[in-house]
Amino acid sequence: MKREVANRLTGVVPTELSDPTLQDSAVVVPIRESDSTGAEIVFIRRTAYRDEHAGEIGLPGGRSNPGDDFPRETALREFTEETGVSITNVDLLGRVDDVATETGYRIVPFVGHVDPNATFDPCETEVEELVFVPLAVLQEQYDGSDQPKFEYDDATIWGATGQIVGSVLNVLEE
Repeated sequence: MKREVANRLTGVVPTELSDPTLQDSAVVVPIRESDSTGAEIVFIRRTAYRDEHAGEIGLPGGRSNPGDDFPRETALREFTEETGVSITNVDLLGRVDDVATETGYRIVPFVGHVDPNATFDPCETEVEELVFVPLAVLQEQYDGSDQPKFEYDDATIWGATGQIVGSVLNVLEE
């Protein structure tokens, strides 16, 4: 699966936003293989740590810090901080289109492959729970729209996260 995703991302030239009014942030779309569900994307449910996005489903990531080699280092730093997965257990395979949010962020999304044997130890301050969603479920629900929305158990994936997932699904379906 890792090779297939990497091959699909080869040659993808993501749309990069350069609006100086947006604050830089980066996320990882972590894909891993599961014996029970096949390929799945690992999402996080945010805690009330910050008022914005509390309880929402998102992707591991966050704001760029001074000194980060943006965007790659930001994505990896935030991924490891939020999921507790060692940096040695995730490979960034490529990027999809940047997304601008209504809250003033430019999100640079990387697609990453997580070792199926990686240990997750989410940051309790920022992450209420990890949500593992089978890729097949997302593909079945994807309607090709610019504002996709996905449902899985008690998780609703929408907004910027839904847009990023839609971009990844577009690349994987090509």
